Amino acid sequence: MPDALLVMDFQAGFLDLFDESEPVVARAAAALEATRRAAGPVVHLRVAFPPDGPPVPRANRMFGEQFRGRMVEGTDDVAVPDRLAPRPGEPVVTRRRTGPFAGSDLAPVLRGLGVDGLVLCGVSTGGVVTSTVCAAADEDLALTVLSDAVGDPDPDLHAALLRGLLPQHARVVTVAEHLGR
Repeated sequence: MPDALLVMDFQAGFLDLFDESEPVVARAAAALEATRRAAGPVVHLRVAFPPDGPPVPRANRMFGEQFRGRMVEGTDDVAVPDRLAPRPGEPVVTRRRTGPFAGSDLAPVLRGLGVDGLVLCGVSTGGVVTSTVCAAADEDLALTVLSDAVGDPDPDLHAALLRGLLPQHARVVTVAEHLGR
């Protein structure tokens, strides 16, 4: 089975943190369209908290403090740009933690698709991208990070992760390199 494209957290509440999010959205859209044309598997990963659910504990610095009261289901924060929106038949996995597997249906969805590798695009590099690479490596999945289809509001952190940590666990290539262009 080909690797699944995992489209992660391209949501207004995260994209609003960027000075300029258009380049990373455009590259992710190119990867998504190419995967769809090839009839490859696509999985969408998103963050959304229930409006009436318990708050995330403050000890969770990402969602308990920084995003407290945000990324609530049904609000503008969880909106996805149209060109990255899921199509019928593409699984959408909702998570409530930084890690993609903790408390989500991601592992069973991937098993159901027969996936043994992931191609990652998403925001942010210092959040979901890095946590997905580390967790998926522990799941023995082959990993590719699309370096120009991931982004972080902190360009220095983004660059350091692409140069340092991520290549230890994943192949790091541009969208064009991945598509063989």
